Amino acid sequence: MQNEKTLIGLGFTITDDGWYIYKGEKRIFLAKVTTCNPPVYVELFYQSNKIDKRPLSDNFGKPLIGRIKDCCSNNSVEIAIKKYDYEET
Repeated sequence: MQNEKTLIGLGFTITDDGWYIYKGEKRIFLAKVTTCNPPVYVELFYQSNKIDKRPLSDNFGKPLIGRIKDCCSNNSVEIAIKKYDYEET
């Protein structure tokens, strides 16, 4: 099971808006903990180097966020971070 304790153990810190953030070697990772009666899992995302330039977007001018995966099984967050911590092209 992946939860808040897992994220803190990996070095994530919580932001004021409820996101968990971790700066990898090459990427910034974001996570949310989701509870779904009773399974708890982590939704893992990455922050892109590209800026949202869509004029009608609520996130206009902010970095794009890409979804990586939902992490539920043991060590799945750690494995995903190692796999996706590469330089963006």
